[in-house]
Order: sequence, then C-alpha cells, then structure tokens
Amino acid sequence: MRICKTFTLLFILFLVFSFRVNGSYGLKMERCFIESIGEEVICGTYEVMENRQVRKGAKIRLNFIILPARTSRPAPDPIFVFSGGPGQGSAQFVEAYAWEYEKLRWERDIVLVDQRGTGDSHPLPCQRIGDPNSAQTYLQDMFPEDYVKKCRKDLEKRANLRYYHTTLAVADIDDLRAELGYDWINVAGASYGSYTAYVYMRNYPERTRCAVLEFGALPNWDYSGTIAPNTQAALERLFVDCAADPVCSVDYPRLEEHLEQALSRLRQGPVLAPIINPVNGNYEMVTFTYNNFIHGLRSMLYSVYRSCWIPAFLHWAAQGNYSPIAEYTAKYLWGINRDLKDGMFLSVTCTETIPFINYAEARRQAQGTFMGEYRLDQQKNACDLWVRGDLPLGFRELTSLEIPALIISGELDPVTPPQYGAELADYLPQSLHVIIPNSAHGYSGTWENGMDDVVAQFVSQGTTYGLDVSCVLGNQRPPWISWRDYTAPDGSVVPQKIRSQTSNINTRDTLTRR
Repeated sequence: MRICKTFTLLFILFLVFSFRVNGSYGLKMERCFIESIGEEVICGTYEVMENRQVRKGAKIRLNFIILPARTSRPAPDPIFVFSGGPGQGSAQFVEAYAWEYEKLRWERDIVLVDQRGTGDSHPLPCQRIGDPNSAQTYLQDMFPEDYVKKCRKDLEKRANLRYYHTTLAVADIDDLRAELGYDWINVAGASYGSYTAYVYMRNYPERTRCAVLEFGALPNWDYSGTIAPNTQAALERLFVDCAADPVCSVDYPRLEEHLEQALSRLRQGPVLAPIINPVNGNYEMVTFTYNNFIHGLRSMLYSVYRSCWIPAFLHWAAQGNYSPIAEYTAKYLWGINRDLKDGMFLSVTCTETIPFINYAEARRQAQGTFMGEYRLDQQKNACDLWVRGDLPLGFRELTSLEIPALIISGELDPVTPPQYGAELADYLPQSLHVIIPNSAHGYSGTWENGMDDVVAQFVSQGTTYGLDVSCVLGNQRPPWISWRDYTAPDGSVVPQKIRSQTSNINTRDTLTRR
C-alpha cells in the first residue's frame, strides 16, 4: 500500500515509518524544519549495504529529504532528483532544488537523496593539504599527487572505494523508492545527474514514468577527453559574441590579444596577487599560477552570469592585474572543495570514464587550446593512484528507451554542449530536445522566463506532445561588464566594487561542477 505523504498527514507518516524501523527495515523519517527554505518537510535516512552483494558488513546510511506536494491529493509518482559532480548530493542542495522545482510541487512530492559517497550519505571528502583558513591552500592544481594519496589513505580507513559508483548508487535509490511505497517515479538530473538518471532509467525502465534531463550526458561519455576542445569552442564563441556587441567590442577591441598576454606572463612563472580570502574575509597575498588561471577561466564559462565578466578579467590581467580573477578563482575552488566530495568524484570517474579515454586522440584535440592537456593529465594521473571499481557487463552500452523525456541543453555549454543532448535524444525516441539560446551549463535566467512552466507541464502530462518552448527561444546574454565602470579616476581598479557585484552571481549554475 502506498504511504500517503501529504503535508497535512506528516504525523501519520511519521508513525507509520517508525513502525517500519522497529520492523528492521532501516528506514527512519521525521518532520524537520529547513531554515534555508523556511518550511517544515520530511527528513529521513535509509540503510543500505556498502557491498550490495552481501547481507553482512559495512552499511551506508543514505540521507534524504522529501519536499511534500502542495496539494491534499498528490500524484502517486514523485520526482527523484539526481545531482551533479560526480560528488554532490541532492539533499545537500535542498534550497536550490526547492526553488527550481517549486511548480512541480503543485502536484507531486520531490525526493532529494544524497547518493552514496555524497552529502550526508557516508560522504567521501578530500581535505586540501595546507592551512584550511588560507586561500593559497585552495589555489593548487586539481589533483596533486600528495593530495590524492593522502585522500585515498584517509578514506580507506572507513570505506571500500570500489563500491562508490553509479550502478550501486541507483540500486540504492531504487530500494529506497520501494521502501517509500512508490510504484514508479519521475527522474530529473543535470550534467552527471542526467547521466545517473539515464542509468536509473535503463536499469529500471518499468519504474520510470518520465525524465527531465538537463545538460545531458551518457554512460559512454568521455568527458575529460573532450573538455579542452569543448571549452575552447565556448571561449571562441564568447569572443565572437563580444565582437558583435556594440558595447563589448568598443571596450575590448583586442580580446584575443588580452588572453594571450595574460597567459604569456603566467607561462614565465607564477605571479603574486593580493586578494580577499574567501574563508575569513582577510587580505592575503597569494601565488597565482597558469593552471589556476585556466581553471578559473574555464569555470566562468559554465554560466553566462559569470562569463560576462571574462572580457574585464582578461583586460585587467593583460595589464598585469591578476587580482580580480585570482580572487574569483580562490572563492570558486574553496566552494568546490567544500561542496563536492572528491573521493566520490574519483571513485566514479576512475571506474566509469577515465579508463576508456583514447589518450592519443584526446591529446591531439587538446593541442592549440588554452587548457592544453592539463585537465586530461590531472585526472589520468589521479586515477593511476586511485581504486577502480567493478562495472557490470555492458555498462557503457547505450539502450533505446521508450520513456518520455525532456532534454535541455545550453547553446554555449562548455561541458556538455548541445551535440551531447542530441546523442541522448537518439536513445530516447519519445523525447524533445530543447536548446536554450545564450545559455551555458545552467539555466541562466530562462527558468524565471518560462522554462519552469515547460518542465511543470511536461511532468504533469507525462509526454512532450504539445509542449510550447517558445518562451526560451529569445533568451539573451546578460550585459557585458565594462572595465570602465570599475576604474577610479586615477586609472586604478576598484576591487571593492568588483567584489560587491561578483558576490551576487547566481550560484545555481555551479551545482554541476566539473
């Protein structure tokens, strides 16, 4: 019998699930108040085996949150949300998802689960080597050898890293689905979350009603092998768009030259840059490297709200002022280290993607890009030091699924460009692929302009038939940032003004990280 989870019956639900716990099901639920969203919801945990092939041994306590439907008669099929990374949990970002999927709650519960290794579900974090209160600690290469070795050593004291990958994660979540009494569900996910959603759909098609797949990826996705050319393409498109804009083209008539000047100086060695430490708000002089620069620049391309700052940052760096981009990069990398569990990231990618990359071809494609082979080598070298799990036979094979799906791509996405969404659509014949103009690896304003209504209509009717997506086709880039607006009369940059503006950048687009 399906358990009713309407908001008005929370107390009954609590009693029912308390009984289940006493019956040794390992499921616990209670009402809880989430301050960040200002409402009472349902919080719970559910125990699964770390090694799902045995009945005894280490267990993982999955953390989840249910946002109850805002109706007395909710639909019987909730929405399970898969987060990105890999390494991010969905319950971990309850505030963002409560906002994003608010209209879906008119009819359905939203279930946010921190999959194994993320959030509060036996997380696998890695601690950067150095003073945690220093910005310099976070301005390191992506995966230094000593960092990876220490992380593996620390985590292996409490986890078998072979058992933290996508197949086991979706099996956990399907067990939870059954314990919650849902016969079938809808799934939603962005970036790696869409990858996870597809794996769930493929493994449990009879349990999946429909899917919302944002910035899509598939299990045969060799992301690290294509990141350099895809990012280069996104940057070159930014140069084209700036040159076509009457304001940007006047402010930055030699943008490509500015990039080369900034990179050329860093090729000679690191620079010193005074910044505000994102951890404690104090001034700190940091050493800023070439690799730091390309990491920060790439991350800005994830969102048009951040990429509109790129011309200004390149302009200042070309003049020898690296502080604006150094401060942004330090804040970004500090946030990533806080929010994303690198142990989980490595366990997934070192099992499912990195071993299958054609390195000769990937190196060829990376030539001539501003990123070069940096990212490729960082992940390969890290995986040489990490544990590789066992994939089920045929994991990377793609299957055509007769499940309705709404696939959403950003035209300017540097990570999962629209051709990835098109490939995903090939295996989902009942899908509609929407490419949002002037959007990157996040909605970048289109959600408020009507995309939320499109998603809500699709999930409500369970089919793409009759969907009107015209509301997003006129989406525009936000205005470019002019260096002139942040320059004092004596020609110096005003960092306080930059800081006050960049601190308000929409962080929802950061939820998919790498």
